[in-house]
Amino acid sequence: MALGTELIGALVGAAVGVAVGYGNMRITKRAMRKDAATAIMATNMIRMLINFAVLLVIFLLRKVSPLGFVGTLLGAAVGLSVGNIYFIVRLSRQWSESALAESEKRADGENESGGASSNEI
Repeated sequence: MALGTELIGALVGAAVGVAVGYGNMRITKRAMRKDAATAIMATNMIRMLINFAVLLVIFLLRKVSPLGFVGTLLGAAVGLSVGNIYFIVRLSRQWSESALAESEKRADGENESGGASSNEI
């Protein structure tokens, strides 16, 4: 195949990978709201199966697609990896910031409601 079709395939594959990474982040976000370890473990398994399915579809469509197979497969793999890492880091930062704000709010409520403060000890 020509280099142009491989490059276009890589770009298409990367775009698909990033889009799937965003979908994986949305699934993980929904599981984190449940705050259960089993829900998060099940979500991780679902995410792996989705990633596998994307790569399998690209493999199965290799003879039908006008795009270069190697470029599309590599682009999708890189897009999945980078997309998943970026979106999960972004999600974990949002989650840790909200957890920190919640704990500060809880600590302020305890100090105002008569709990032992550092000045009383």
